[in-house]
Amino acid sequence: MEGCSKSAICAPILTSSLDRPRVVVCTATRTLGVIMDPPIRETEKIVLERLNQEYVDAFMNSDVDWYRKHLAEEFICIESDGSVLTRDEFLSNTAKGPDVADYSLESVDVRIYGETALVRATGRWHRRDATAGLSRYIDIWVKQNSEWKTVSAQITRTSHKPR
Repeated sequence: MEGCSKSAICAPILTSSLDRPRVVVCTATRTLGVIMDPPIRETEKIVLERLNQEYVDAFMNSDVDWYRKHLAEEFICIESDGSVLTRDEFLSNTAKGPDVADYSLESVDVRIYGETALVRATGRWHRRDATAGLSRYIDIWVKQNSEWKTVSAQITRTSHKPR
């Protein structure tokens, strides 16, 4: 709130329905102010976009701990060849390191349906042998105990030698 120091406590005195302004009082300056909260859907979309980037980063960095925290116990991954990996198999594969040298997201589309979300994305990758390709994936996220968890991932990859 304008005029408040970072150490001041701005306490809500009136909370309205979702996606509405909140009236707060600053204990340091004893002034009233209005805080506009972003719409809930937009806030959740930003969270899921961040989680999606972290998912990719965890893949590239073999970060098994990140996945342990963010994959639901019932998580499955369907690979391009049609094989199905359980959570434990996915974690084991992650620990071995990525099969690509680099990966960059080109597009990410997040759709939220209540406590469930679909993340559809496209990315480009390169292997160390100069093979390059495109991947498209859909991850299904479910909110469990106020945290987003991935319950399913399906990946489709194409590859080609760059010209």
